[in-house]
Amino acid sequence: MIEVNCTWIPGTLDMLHLRAGDRLGRLSIGELRRRFGLRAINALYLSGRFQTMADPSDLAGLALS
Repeated sequence: MIEVNCTWIPGTLDMLHLRAGDRLGRLSIGELRRRFGLRAINALYLSGRFQTMADPSDLAGLALS
């Protein structure tokens, strides 16, 4: 399992910073909902961030560096 954290990119309405373990990337709000569901969207709008544990397969296909 990998710890995943998402926060808003300042100045945007639909883009997020994504940290998965020690890797970083960007993610759209739509992609976040497809991968993690409505609870992720609710957490972002209520607290400004989303945090969870995910399998590496949940992160497959994302451009992380």
